[in-house]
Amino acid sequence: MLRLSGVTTVDRAFLDTTGDRRARALLYRLEKAMPPDLARVRPRLEASAAPPRIDMVYGTDNPEDRAQAEQLRGAPSVRLYPIAGLARHSTQKFLCDAGLMPAVLAGDMTALERLCDPQSKVHP
Repeated sequence: MLRLSGVTTVDRAFLDTTGDRRARALLYRLEKAMPPDLARVRPRLEASAAPPRIDMVYGTDNPEDRAQAEQLRGAPSVRLYPIAGLARHSTQKFLCDAGLMPAVLAGDMTALERLCDPQSKVHP
């Protein structure tokens, strides 16, 4: 599963702690409709006998996206691809502009290696 600056939790406490104020109207509706145990991805990955591989691509300089991605650090089958210096949320536009989207969509994550922050990436 490819996640480009993707949301990994809609847990209000986590969002408040990280200062993520995006999509509060949607969060309110989700809290009313969704069981609380579905708010976080990590526990579901840890409980799965065969968790799906998740490739998280995000910008190191976007605090909200970075917090969402890095809360999965160390979770089973998760690979983090932090793009050094990328501040915008639109990771897909960045990948398209850089000519990397076809390779990434084909599952070739090696195309991202030269762009990743070596201190932050996690590839099990």
